[in-house]
Amino acid sequence: MTDEKKKVELHKDFVKTLEELEGVNEIEKMIKDNKIEFEIDNIKYRVRQPTLEEQKELETFRRKRYVEFMKDDSMMFQKQWIEKYKVKGLDIDDMDKQIRDKQREINQLMLKLATTSELVRVEELKKEILALRSEIASINIEKTDLLSFSIEDQLMVAVNSYYTYLVLEKLEEKEYKRVFKNFEEFSNSKNTSLINKAFSYVSGLIYQLGV
Repeated sequence: MTDEKKKVELHKDFVKTLEELEGVNEIEKMIKDNKIEFEIDNIKYRVRQPTLEEQKELETFRRKRYVEFMKDDSMMFQKQWIEKYKVKGLDIDDMDKQIRDKQREINQLMLKLATTSELVRVEELKKEILALRSEIASINIEKTDLLSFSIEDQLMVAVNSYYTYLVLEKLEEKEYKRVFKNFEEFSNSKNTSLINKAFSYVSGLIYQLGV
């Protein structure tokens, strides 16, 4: 699958999620006792909040990876990428402005929606909101793609991956145990369905719990 097709599919998935959830945070509903349990192929898994020792290990990993990136002359920060893109006619600051403007439009429509009882008008407003969210998603996908090689983004992906490795567990004989023996095994795993779902849930945990 080409990068362009991947972006199209990602956008479709994003819009589909919006249509299904209509603003309801699915991850928030799934979190119980700082854990999210899920099932794949009749096997029960969970991701959870890290222990203090795991948090220390994660911070050590973050620090080491950051130093590695800083030593690599081919790596650049987001601000450096933004300036280089401007020279080529790609204005990421303007993308941020478009996102803010569209979000303001959504907020205004949400206020109208809250005070509207006419069913036809309600549906119209919902469609307008969904269309704006779709446009925001498209801009965000393009922006994310453009900045994906920045030090900040690469570090975030690396740290979230290590976080996922640390807290991903499988139910075995009535006890949850870590799925992978080490980070290398996790990184080389071909079980993309499990990794992607766990990574998504871990991102939700990080956002909701602020860990």
